[in-house]
Amino acid sequence: IQENLQLAKQHKENVLKNPKLASQGLPQHDVQIRHLDNPRTVCTNDKCCQTIIVNNETKIEYKSKCHEICYLKGVVQETINDPRMLDCEVINYETG
Repeated sequence: IQENLQLAKQHKENVLKNPKLASQGLPQHDVQIRHLDNPRTVCTNDKCCQTIIVNNETKIEYKSKCHEICYLKGVVQETINDPRMLDCEVINYETG
């Protein structure tokens, strides 16, 4: 995200110097998916993740790992609001 903010700032400066550059669009680095060795749990609390827009797509950026190695059975990867997460030992829905 920081790289994209820097690219946007630099693009703005370049467009102010040369307005024709505005039609080229805003340069962005794309988000890359990295497959992990172990399943991890990240809650959707604002402290733990945020939504970002990349190339007109909404993606989730995980800022922290709530449960580093989580083998909770039956949970589908990349699922939001799975009721089985209530059984995860580290998730506290009262405090986030």
